[in-house]
Parts: sequence; C-alpha cells; structure tokens
Amino acid sequence: MKKRILSLLLVMALIMSVFTGCGKGGFGGIGGNTNNAGDDDEIEEDALTYLSLRKYTDGDSIYDDNGDTYECRVKYSYAGLELSDEDAKKYPALAKSLEELNKEIAISTKEEYDQYAAWSEEAKDSDEETYFPYFVERDMLVRRADSKILSLSIPIENYGGGAHGWYGDYPISFDVETGKEIKFTDIVRDMRGMYDLVTDILQVKYEDEWEMFISYMDGQDPYEAYITEAAEQGFYFNNKGITLVFNPYDIAAYAAGAIEVYIPYEGHEDLFWDCDCFDDVKDTFAVGIKLNQVYTNDFFDDGYENNFSLYIAPNEWDCVSAIYFMIDDANYTVEMSDFYVFSSDIYLIKTEDGKIYCYFMYSEFNDYHAGKVFEITSKGPEEVGDFAGSFWMTYPDTEDWWSYHGIMTDPKNFYIEKYTDIFGTTGIHSLCYVGSDGLPVEYDDTYDFSVQYDVSVLKALEVEIVDEDGKTTGTATLNPGDTVSPLRTDNETYVDLLLKDGSIARIHVTNEFPFEIDGVEMQEIFDIMYAG
Repeated sequence: MKKRILSLLLVMALIMSVFTGCGKGGFGGIGGNTNNAGDDDEIEEDALTYLSLRKYTDGDSIYDDNGDTYECRVKYSYAGLELSDEDAKKYPALAKSLEELNKEIAISTKEEYDQYAAWSEEAKDSDEETYFPYFVERDMLVRRADSKILSLSIPIENYGGGAHGWYGDYPISFDVETGKEIKFTDIVRDMRGMYDLVTDILQVKYEDEWEMFISYMDGQDPYEAYITEAAEQGFYFNNKGITLVFNPYDIAAYAAGAIEVYIPYEGHEDLFWDCDCFDDVKDTFAVGIKLNQVYTNDFFDDGYENNFSLYIAPNEWDCVSAIYFMIDDANYTVEMSDFYVFSSDIYLIKTEDGKIYCYFMYSEFNDYHAGKVFEITSKGPEEVGDFAGSFWMTYPDTEDWWSYHGIMTDPKNFYIEKYTDIFGTTGIHSLCYVGSDGLPVEYDDTYDFSVQYDVSVLKALEVEIVDEDGKTTGTATLNPGDTVSPLRTDNETYVDLLLKDGSIARIHVTNEFPFEIDGVEMQEIFDIMYAG
C-alpha cells in the first residue's frame, strides 16, 4: 500500500513542478522582498473584477458482465478549468498556465487509472478478497478568482486495493497577470513566526488529538523540515487571508484526517512580504466546496476561524432524504423529501449584505438540474428554497459540449441555464444575481438559447421582424425549406429566431405543450423535437 501512496505523491509532485515560481517579487508585484513598493503606490490600478470561468469533466470506467448484473471494476474522473473566451484574451499567460495544468492532470489521472486497471485484473484473478471499484478522482474547485489571484484546490481521492484508499487536497494559486504560480515562500516572509503561529493554533484546535501529530511527537524539531519544504506547503487564498492545507500523514496520523489552518492577513502583516494580495479585496465571494471536505475561512467575519463541510448519504438508488452540515464544531441534519443526486456541485456564497448561503447543485433523471439553497449562520443551516437549472458559461466549439458547465465566482453576475420545451427541448440561460432571500434572481425576463442550431421550416408562416430591443420593424414570410436558429425567448409568449440574412423574426406561441402558433402545433411548422 505504501508503494501506491508514494507513487501518487510522486505524480502530484511532477504536476506541481511544472509551475515553479520565479522567486520573491516575481509575480507582478505580489511576491516578496522588493524595493519598488513606492513605484507600485504611484500606479493607479483598476478595481478588482471577478474572473469568468468554465469547468469541464472527463472520465471512463470498466464494467464486468456477471450475467444478470454489471459490476464496475475500475473508473476515473477528473476536472479541468478554463477562462471564458473574453478573459482568456485579457489574461493569455494565465490561460496558458491553466491549459498546462489541465493537461498534466489529465495525463496523470489516466496513467493512474491504467495502473489500477492492471491491479484490478490481478486482484480479480487471485483468491484475495477484493473491493471494487478501484478508482481515481480529481476535482477542481475555485477558492478565489479575481483580477489579482486565481486560487484553486485540487482534491484527490483514489483506491487501488488494500485497507483504505487515499485522499488529499493539492491547492495551487496563480498571479492573474503573469500566469505564474504563487509559492508559499513568495508571500510568507517570517517562516519561523509562521511555524510558531500554526503550531499554537493546532495545539488549541486539536488539544484532545495532539498525540496523533506524529511530526511533533518524534523527538525532533519539525521546524527544520518545515523550512526545507516550505515552498511546497499547500495553501489557498481567501479574500482576507490564506488557509494552509495539511493532507493525511503530512503532520498527523491518517486518523486525524485532512487539517486546515486559517491565517488572516490583518494582525499578522509581519509574517508576510509587503504584497498587494489583500489590498482592495472583495467582501463577497463564491467558493467551491467538495462533499466531505472541510473549507476553512473567517466567513462569518467574527475574527475567528470558521469551518464548513457538507455530506450526503445516498442509498443504493442514489436517493437522498437529508443533507448533513458541519459548521465550526457543530453538526446539523436537514431532513427533506426524497430526491435523487447523480452528481453535485456545492458553493459557499457571501453576499453584499453579509449573509452566507450554501448552494447545493445536483443532477437528477433525464439530465434535470436543480439547486437547493440554505442560509448558513453560526446557529446552523436553514433551507430557504430551491430552483431549477445549473450554472452556465459559453463553451468552445466541441462535440463534448455536455461536459462543460459554468463556475460561480461573483454572487452578482452568473448565468443559470434551465431546460425549456417552448421551441423543442433545449437549454436557455439568463444572467442572475443572488437575491435578498438567497435564491437566484434574473435581471430581466429574456433568456438566450444556450445552443444555436438550424431548424427547418415545414409550413409557411407570417412573422414579425424585430430589432435587438424587440421592437417590431416589419413583417416577413418563412417558407418551407428555410432554416432558422433559436435566439431568445421569454419562455412564455414568444420566441425570437435568427434568420440567414441576420434579421430577427418573432413568433408568438402558447406556453403549454403542445405549444401552438395561431392554433397550429409547433411541430407542424418547424422540424423540432421534444425529449421524452
């Protein structure tokens, strides 16, 4: 088992070695011991903006046919992250760094999957008791995403036989302008002071489990090792500080689990290089959360470290009847009507009014996507409602469009996509913000179709011609054989179609299936299809 753990750590070390830093002060003024602070003060910088990002996933699996049943023997999945097309043009170096990171993660995941596939074959052919599936999973979570810093977590889970698998988090952060990785030593100046502070926090936080902290109990001063490996110390940025990440076995026994320590910048400025990481920061945020993984930050703004995690317990049919929360040191259970969860994305969100919400996004049958919203306070979670849809972002021209979805980074600007049948079954999206009750609110009543595709006209139809603002400018006739593309809709009364000459035709429809135009069913006029 040790060989398998070491091989994983070696793979991750190779991934991270691709993004070595350029020394202190090498990240557009973010890094350390420089003498140009006065020059930086004279430069008037633009206000911070949020990055726009999209996420894609890939995976595969091997199933064994056992006659009446299929058993998954080995599987893999991984996620990658890309800037939106607009931000990729604005920050080309960062786009390149993400491209390289995505490539390395894909290669290492598939190599590990191939190894597990071979091991699973050996285990299947042996007389040993085996537990399938063997698997490797790598996700990508956004912890901070603004025009200064992109900070990510890369949580990993795997199992390749033996008593237990492995899990960990390998965060990585980039300077947005230069695309270079920000190392721990690029922001921390006083390593001894940081070590002492972290030790003090751990001794209080884990007072009853201190005997499990093996690096402190081996009779040696772990500070020397800490200094030696300081550049590789895992951490992610928050809006007002950093969170240090210690994976199992880093400083404590496996039973202690993953350990995170939040270090606020305010009050500890002497530990950091003179940098602008925490100047003019955003008070709002939207951070990705992984099931069963703790997120650590002072998100209540109470001056203390706050911890949050969420988990579910689906039955064998993927049905869920409760969501379980951990907030600081307390556990809570929210019972609810049964619903199915085939996949999920979770966000912890802070809005301008200081409220904290959890968005639990999930997929159900027939690619149905929805979200449940909870307000999070120090007294526990409270369910405030739900909504249909998922986060959306434009994706590249690819046949694998279904593997892309949006990332929420700005509580005031994000797209929700939902399905509609108003012009065949397809997706529509609208720009939204988090409302005063925590639920998404659309800025207007117009939805854009997520995919533009050609639809053939089957029967002649008189239509209005409208401008970009929806004002009628004339009329036209659609004839059999013409092709149109769905453009936008209010999802109730009309659909705007893009014609081949670039003009926009509006058709008025009923808002219930079978959807009619002047008493004629839509499918008699257009070559469209409905799911189900």
